[in-house]
Amino acid sequence: MNAGQTTLAETLAARICHDLIGPLGAIGNGIELLNMQDATVSPELELIGTATSTAIARLQFFRIAYGSGQGDQMFTAGELASRSAAYFRGSRIACQWPDPAEILARRRAKLLFLLILCLESGLPMGGSLIISSGEIRATSPVRLTNQDDWLSLAAAKAPQGGLLFTLAQSCLDQSRCHLQVASHDLGVTLTLLLVRV
Repeated sequence: MNAGQTTLAETLAARICHDLIGPLGAIGNGIELLNMQDATVSPELELIGTATSTAIARLQFFRIAYGSGQGDQMFTAGELASRSAAYFRGSRIACQWPDPAEILARRRAKLLFLLILCLESGLPMGGSLIISSGEIRATSPVRLTNQDDWLSLAAAKAPQGGLLFTLAQSCLDQSRCHLQVASHDLGVTLTLLLVRV
């Protein structure tokens, strides 16, 4: 995929996410209004409300991960922490961003979110992520199921792990960053250092 095709795909992904968030937000607002009219919340409305909130959170996360890495937009780590917490709500993965005031450029936020998605795919038993602009530490009670893909990504080889790892490799290349991976067999700890080359 050349640079023009990548930009087009990123723009399309961001647009789809944006266009879907609006109607889902309207559904969520409608659920709130129905709940305000009735003192008891029905299980059906509660289920619809939860599903709507989850869909909105996932689309907001995907908009950063799959959208364009171009532009001057900046994020605070606190904003990204909020989006990742909403994305992982109810899952076995917990995210922690120790410095909420840290400022990250859009491309770095995109890269971190892609790497988080890659980690999620290898943590079937869950785990915890500690994230900053230059590092992600992932710990889990079991070994990562996609550890070989991480080693390929660190060696800048073509990843075999499918779309997520291919997108992460492309974003690393565009950011002119190199990924260093350190792992341990017992209770996996991965450290992803994003080092300018």
